[in-house]
Amino acid sequence: MKTLEELYPDSYFEHFLTMFNDELNPESYRNHAILAKNVEGEEYLFELKKELDLIEKNKDWIFFVHLAEKLELENVTESVLLEMKKEIDKILKSNS
Repeated sequence: MKTLEELYPDSYFEHFLTMFNDELNPESYRNHAILAKNVEGEEYLFELKKELDLIEKNKDWIFFVHLAEKLELENVTESVLLEMKKEIDKILKSNS
């Protein structure tokens, strides 16, 4: 079985989760994504979206649920991660 680093070597979503330190709700996901865009740049958000699309296609959410547990983010489930993806998609669509 491949490791997270082998599957997603650029680690955009891992980085996004590592920097997350807020309540689990759509507004906080949106705020975090906007902050990431402002700090890392718009290209980062595009690359993050591409990686999230691949994670969704591969159904690899469980790897990131486990990562969230290691980061001591409580109550992170697949549906929470999908909601994060949805908010990132909304931000990118509103910028196009």
